[in-house]
Parts: sequence; C-alpha cells; structure tokens
Amino acid sequence: MSFIAAHRRNILNRKSIQYSQIKPGNILTFRYRNKEGIAGLEYVLALNVYPMRGGRKDKKLHALVLENMSIPIFNRIINRIYSEYGNDGAEYTFNKDDIESSLQIETFRVEGGEDGDKFYYRNIKRFDRYDLYRTYKLDALAGVKLITYDFSKFDMRKKLVISEQKALPKQEPISEKLQKEIKRTSKLDDKDAQLKTQRLIEKRNEKVLKQNIENDFKEGDLGKLIQDVSKLNPNIPQEQLESMIAQELESEGIDF
Repeated sequence: MSFIAAHRRNILNRKSIQYSQIKPGNILTFRYRNKEGIAGLEYVLALNVYPMRGGRKDKKLHALVLENMSIPIFNRIINRIYSEYGNDGAEYTFNKDDIESSLQIETFRVEGGEDGDKFYYRNIKRFDRYDLYRTYKLDALAGVKLITYDFSKFDMRKKLVISEQKALPKQEPISEKLQKEIKRTSKLDDKDAQLKTQRLIEKRNEKVLKQNIENDFKEGDLGKLIQDVSKLNPNIPQEQLESMIAQELESEGIDF
C-alpha cells in the first residue's frame, strides 16, 4: 500500500538543492533510475550520506521511503528523535507573536557520518518490518528538492509549541502606583477633552448670538437685541447694556 498521496497533501513547499547540500534529517524528493533502468519520483527522509570521503560516484544516500510510511508511523519515528534529543531534535523557526500557527520544523536531528549506524539501531531498526530503508547512488539522483512539510498534526511539533510558549518571558504585573498614575492621567485626558468640547460649543454659540444681534440691529427689535447682547455679555449690568445699545441705535439714526 502506498502512502504517497497522504504525504503529498502535507507538502508546503519544494526547493531545489545540490546533492552536496543534502543533510541527514532532510525530507527530500528526487528522480532516480534503479538497477533495472526504471525511473521514478522518490520521497524520502534522509538518514546519511556515506561514505564520508570520496566523490559523488562513491557515495550513497541512506534514507527512509515515505511511500511505505503511514502518517502514524512517521509520527512515531519523529517521536523517537524527540525522546532522545528533546527540542534539539529539530531545526525550526517561529514568530514569537504567534508561536502556535507559525512554528515550522525545517529538518530533524539525525546522526549521520560514522555514527549513522548507531543512530539507526537506536531509533530506526524497530521499524524494519515496514520496509522503509533504502540506499541510492548519489550520482544517479536528479532534480533533488528539499521539502517543507506540514507537521501541524504531529506530536513533536505540538510539544515544541508548548515548550516555546512556556519559554516566553512572563509579563510583569503593573504596580499599584503605576495603576493609580494611569487612572490619574486618564482622568486628566477626559477633563481636557471635556474642556475642548465646551470651548467649541461656546465658540459656536457666540457665533450664532453675533449673527442674531446683527439681525436684531437691522430689524430694530430693541427687546430681542437687549436679550441677545445680554447673553453674549452676561457680566455687564442690564442698565448699562440698554444705555450702550440705545447710543448705538441713535448713532445709526434708528428710532426705538
């Protein structure tokens, strides 16, 4: 049974790389022609490139094929890596402002080189019955691409998210003194806003009264004129206002 379709649904991105950039722990895809001359597209979890010395023709890629690996088995393999190395079992990135949705595992910690066999026997051999292990001649690989895989439903990613969230610095509580200062400043801001609003209303009313006074003056309505002028100048005594208005009207030749 092939599980490739399930894995393809989890592929977020593919990036072309050189064979020399392959590292243990990478998830890769490439074209490969086997001994029988049959070419196919492979999806693998890289374990090692060995031997360490020699040219491309001398080296082989040791890997686990995703085609025979169900998602639950993949999850178990990754859990083995986490059990041994904890958060150091993967290279990953995240945004501190949104760890849960942004954390992305890039590659896993898989011991390659001379220690490749030790890592295999500690963590991978128990999965031999699933027929996962393969070797590929490095000089026969074509179109090698590094895969960015969606691990959002895998246990290891969930543990990494929780760990990084706990590691965030805790926000210190606001002191009682600072709380009082915030409240005081807020009240001052409110009072300032009220004063500004009051001044705007006063300016608007003053403009209206002046317009009314002008109309009263033109119409010669002494009673209304005195009333409107009194509103505009509330501190001037009534008798003084009437005298001032009478003088103004008289100078304009208006009978009253």
